[in-house]
Amino acid sequence: MIVDPLWRDETMKVVIEGDRVLRMNKKISREEFSGTYIGITIFHCAIQERFFGRMNDRISKGQVNVFFNAAVQELADEGVHVGFTSTDGLPWAEIDDPLDLTFAQQSVFPQLAARAF
Repeated sequence: MIVDPLWRDETMKVVIEGDRVLRMNKKISREEFSGTYIGITIFHCAIQERFFGRMNDRISKGQVNVFFNAAVQELADEGVHVGFTSTDGLPWAEIDDPLDLTFAQQSVFPQLAARAF
């Protein structure tokens, strides 16, 4: 998972211990917070079948509006190592709606453009 060390409202938060993500949830408090999940995850091929199995279980139960992170959390609870890397302060934005796009255009795109030179 890619994690930003800075707090952002309305985003998925993570709790990290050592080299692994232990918990992920939007309701993690500032006191427990270790980072903000930016929405990018890479799955090792050895875990993909288990992950997709969890997702298929959720879909078959009609849980189509549950974040995929719930399946990742189940795997973490079972001992699967969920690693992370940091954004190291690089600019990023999750763009889900027009308000997010406006934020990215005003706050992130100029930083990216400045880094291009």
